[in-house]
Amino acid sequence: MTEAQLVASMFITHGVIVTTRGRAEQTATIDATGHAIAPSIPLAVLVNGHTASAAEIVAGALRDHHRAVIVGTHTYGKGVFQELRPLSNGGAIDVTVGQYFLPDGENLGAGGLRRGGGIKPNVVVAGAPSAKSDPQLKAALAILAAKAR
Repeated sequence: MTEAQLVASMFITHGVIVTTRGRAEQTATIDATGHAIAPSIPLAVLVNGHTASAAEIVAGALRDHHRAVIVGTHTYGKGVFQELRPLSNGGAIDVTVGQYFLPDGENLGAGGLRRGGGIKPNVVVAGAPSAKSDPQLKAALAILAAKAR
């Protein structure tokens, strides 16, 4: 989550990046650091069904702060975070301990380990990139070119 905070803070000057809640975890609100290096340039974020965890938090924060146009397909919808707990035999177990919520209050997951709805892009562009073309990148570049005019 620290990395998500730092990346989002490059583009968002202030406000909530993500809030975490868990049964045994205190609620924590993670805000922008206030050190945005590019707070006003047009921005598009490419997402797909593999976008999860920190990438999903960043995309959601940029969307909720109206800082970026989200282009692509639904994100993974993880919405939960884990904690590594050591075992007495030298091993470890990764336990889901909480959920994260975007600035608008949306939880991307469905609770537990089920996949949630994820982020719905502002501009839906299906199709995987190939060696000859990338439909999502092409759409994002057209959106940014129109904003630059």
